[in-house]
Amino acid sequence: MTIETRGRKLWYLAAVLAGLRKSELGRLRWIDIDLKQGSITVRNGTAKRIDVIPLHTQLADEFQRHCDQVKAMPQAKVFPQIVTDVTRLKDFFRAGLAREKVVTDRDGQPVMIGTGRWRRPKTRLVTEDVEGSGGRSARDEDDARDDAGSSGN
Repeated sequence: MTIETRGRKLWYLAAVLAGLRKSELGRLRWIDIDLKQGSITVRNGTAKRIDVIPLHTQLADEFQRHCDQVKAMPQAKVFPQIVTDVTRLKDFFRAGLAREKVVTDRDGQPVMIGTGRWRRPKTRLVTEDVEGSGGRSARDEDDARDDAGSSGN
């Protein structure tokens, strides 16, 4: 099964094309999506303000298709079920968008976690661009976004 057949395509498109966080996607209601004006209203985000962001045409098409399928009411949530972190990671691995990288200490040795039969190397999620460079973790991406958002204050 793909993310499309599992019904998560719109979730990921909204995250990537609109830059919405999981909490913002979870709060998103159909009334917040203005297909005529081509915008999304994000309420009570991280900065506790109302932001209006442009709607990518591909995302607008998917929102329209999904809205027609579910016969959505204006106050209904666009995503009644939030995609969990575990599900997201599994989807990223399946799609080849990410891989696990062993965390090492200053001496280059793996950092071990757990005890007994559960002892294993600590890993982190790493993403790469098309050329295979990058190697930034999901945490690095979140930190960069938070830094960019707070630099104007």
